[in-house]
Amino acid sequence: MATPEFPAFDQEGPGVKREFRLRTLIVPLSMILIHLLVIDIVANFYVQSYPWLSSLLGWQDHSSSLATMDIQDLILNDYPRISVFYGLFLIPLYSLILFFRRLNQRDAIWLKKPDKKHLLPALILSIGLLGVTNLLFSGLMILGDSVPAVERLMADYLEQAEAFSPALGYGWLIAGITILAPLSEELLFRGIIQGELRRAMPEWLAVVIQAALFAVFHMQAIQVLYVFLPALALGAMYAVTRSFWVPVLMHVVFNFLGSVVPAMLNGQDNLIQIVVWTEVACAVISVGVISYLRHQHQRG
Repeated sequence: MATPEFPAFDQEGPGVKREFRLRTLIVPLSMILIHLLVIDIVANFYVQSYPWLSSLLGWQDHSSSLATMDIQDLILNDYPRISVFYGLFLIPLYSLILFFRRLNQRDAIWLKKPDKKHLLPALILSIGLLGVTNLLFSGLMILGDSVPAVERLMADYLEQAEAFSPALGYGWLIAGITILAPLSEELLFRGIIQGELRRAMPEWLAVVIQAALFAVFHMQAIQVLYVFLPALALGAMYAVTRSFWVPVLMHVVFNFLGSVVPAMLNGQDNLIQIVVWTEVACAVISVGVISYLRHQHQRG
């Protein structure tokens, strides 16, 4: 039987002792639950404290209509702001967990400075992943014309995607959706979870499982479908480059192109088409980029 290519991620060699333990299941699942719980607590605190916060910070005050406003609508409309708040809580928490873990396990998270030769490929891959996502959305929209279930799922996704709007200002959108949310998710999935999984299994399998967990974590069918491939790329780039900052950069670029850029170009169809076709072109180029990265990785 031919040796699969994925184990090339494992630079430690075949002599590495891996042990599947109960914590291999408990740590990833419990940390995901904690993440979701914190988001829920912060969102509910935000709703309950909104009149006070809006008065203190000078926000547009919706308090007079809170009695009749759908709470879920408030959370959806103000999600960029909420993501800033939960990010400011989760990032120190995950950083502290990884700090103490590194005291006993130096490779709990790889924090070396990114190699310059990886930055351009990472950027092209990030843009290309948006191109693949756009092609997937186009296919789903066409499929939705004849399959009502797909049409409903797309409508639900587009409603949730309204959270990625600059209604609160670009500052909140960039700080929350583009920077803090990606950083907290990278610390959790590529840092804590992938780090835990690779203690029990080959690196390639840890990459696949963390990607599946990351996809399911989003809990919306369309997001689950399109998030898996980017998560796979983020985990693989982390494994190949041994630098946590590479998937962080890729995640930030992906979210920026997927939220801020469309908002800035709203109504400018010609520019939107240029961006979309650039992303699709990068998706094609990414095939060569992956081959280049694989070659560089095999050379050591």
